[in-house]
Amino acid sequence: MTDEKLCLLLRDPQQESSFGSLSLGSLDRDDNPKVQEKVSDEPPTLRHSGSPNEISQGWGVLYPANPLGRKLFSAIEELWDWRDKQLRDTSPILRAHRWEIGYGQSARAFLASEYLRLARYKQPLYILILGDFDWIGLDFERTLSDQALVGRLCLQKVEDYRAYAKKIVRCEGAERTEKTRSTPRILLYSPGGGEGWAGDEAIECSDEQMIKPIHQHLVDYSVGRWQLDRDGIFRCGPRSQRDNQKTWADAVKLATANEPTVLISVSHGAGSEHFDAETQRKEQGRMYDEERDLISLDDLSERPFLPQGAWFYNACFGAGTPKESLFEPWLRRMRAAKLFRAGADVAATQARGEHGFVARQPKLALANPEGPLVVYAHADIAFTYSFAQGGGQAAHGEGSAPTAISELADELIQGSRAGVALNMFADPIHAASHEVQKAYQRLAMRSSEVVNRLVDDRDLTALPPELRGRVAKAVAERLTVGGREAITVQGVALSAGVHTSLLLTAYGGDESREQFTLRNQNWMAFHDLKSWILLGDPAARLPIRKNLKRRRITASEFFGYEISSRRVPSEKQTTEPAPAPPAAADAPAGLEVPAHLSAALGDDDEMLAAIRGFRAARTRGETGRSVARDYGVTLEALKNWDAFVDRLIRWSLSRVRARE
Repeated sequence: MTDEKLCLLLRDPQQESSFGSLSLGSLDRDDNPKVQEKVSDEPPTLRHSGSPNEISQGWGVLYPANPLGRKLFSAIEELWDWRDKQLRDTSPILRAHRWEIGYGQSARAFLASEYLRLARYKQPLYILILGDFDWIGLDFERTLSDQALVGRLCLQKVEDYRAYAKKIVRCEGAERTEKTRSTPRILLYSPGGGEGWAGDEAIECSDEQMIKPIHQHLVDYSVGRWQLDRDGIFRCGPRSQRDNQKTWADAVKLATANEPTVLISVSHGAGSEHFDAETQRKEQGRMYDEERDLISLDDLSERPFLPQGAWFYNACFGAGTPKESLFEPWLRRMRAAKLFRAGADVAATQARGEHGFVARQPKLALANPEGPLVVYAHADIAFTYSFAQGGGQAAHGEGSAPTAISELADELIQGSRAGVALNMFADPIHAASHEVQKAYQRLAMRSSEVVNRLVDDRDLTALPPELRGRVAKAVAERLTVGGREAITVQGVALSAGVHTSLLLTAYGGDESREQFTLRNQNWMAFHDLKSWILLGDPAARLPIRKNLKRRRITASEFFGYEISSRRVPSEKQTTEPAPAPPAAADAPAGLEVPAHLSAALGDDDEMLAAIRGFRAARTRGETGRSVARDYGVTLEALKNWDAFVDRLIRWSLSRVRARE
């Protein structure tokens, strides 16, 4: 994959090929994508100083203000009562919340009139939306996610809502004793390497730059940090090392085990401009296996499939299809410029009819009483740009999408709630947003410089002679109307009937090709990452054994070489008693353990594990921020611990040498 390509995880069942790849660098300067709306890249803030996984952070439900919406709420009332009881047990002043949303009511109106009027500690961090995109739309959900951890529950029948509520309560309820809880498993699937997908860039890129790094991260990092057996991580697909894990059918067999399993899969999702409205609602977003066949939905609904588990499904329209894609105006320009490698109109795969819709595949999985608790998937076209090398984002390492997905799985197997796990995308989203803002700021500054030069150059000598009169007239008209402040490059170009890029190039304000391409890359990565949504209760959590703690490491593991547990006495030590340990007064200044850090990190093994992870991260060129987050401390605190232990080791070595 080159640095100017991106691939779509979308395939038309009526075509022999996938939709292919697009070239960002081939766009005209005027056709570059704009950020259509201000979407916050900051994670929601906590309601109090406790852990985000505490149910005391609050829980609430939104549902349509119509008869169907009230039926849906009635169907999940068992879950609402369960959450309300959990909150009351935490504090007598806390309650579960419920709100009816009127048709067409905006998220900002709801926040202003209802949500933000509550006392801060009463504003629920976890919010579950009931129903499809037709009443409480996708834009509402995206705006609300700036304030809370949001999930959506949309199923085919009212009875399915009732079954889902029972599943969550059963999974978390009092009957779940410690003995019935399980050690988690992680399952990865990619059709990459299969004969059916030979030469498919999107599948090959996803397999090589998403599934492979995630698998390596989980084996190298998660196994050592948690009591998770290497045999509990399965990589399925044609490139699996095991013969019984080569196909999707093999993955389904592994997914039937009654153990909390996190499935991470990547594939094409079905989508076609030829689908009518009914077919689109049944088939769009459905997964393809390694043989280029659509998977059987009976495997998800008629038998156990990821019971008590979670599914991270990466494919186009995996969660649903919007009425208006964020990418649609940009894709329309691509088709007009004939930059698609395949001839299909991707923009034509948007929802038929008046509203978008949630995909059928996750509906069936969630409604299954022996199915997953939550599904993470894309509610738009899915690109490889958020994790592919050559994109604006880091392809690997801290802050990259593969690392975020690995950390999402980490959070789930630690017992974190589903909404908290999805928040692992905050770092790559923030990084992409920051780069997009910087790029547009640079562009705005260049445009301002061009305006000044354009106004000052009265003879317009930098322009071709045949254009000077038209441009001079356009500049004069705008100066008369509003002065220099009213002039923009785009406005002058429009009035004069010339291309914006011509004025930018003539007066030194044009972006370089590299800057232009990078801006598009980061724009793509940002919206691709923001299109992930959570289907299911955001407060759901896998039934993980509570004693699944960080593995206690040995001194040999910490220092990186073998340290004998027995001390071999020297000749002097056989005849003379060993010297007494140094008195406290011998300790060098600055070695006192900071009490607040000690309380934060817990016992010595916890501290050593944190420092070892921090040093390993620094060796990989990372900041160690993810390690600090895992251990519940600030990065600065972890750095202080590392420096403290370093000073302690040096002092100990000096004492040993002094005795020799």
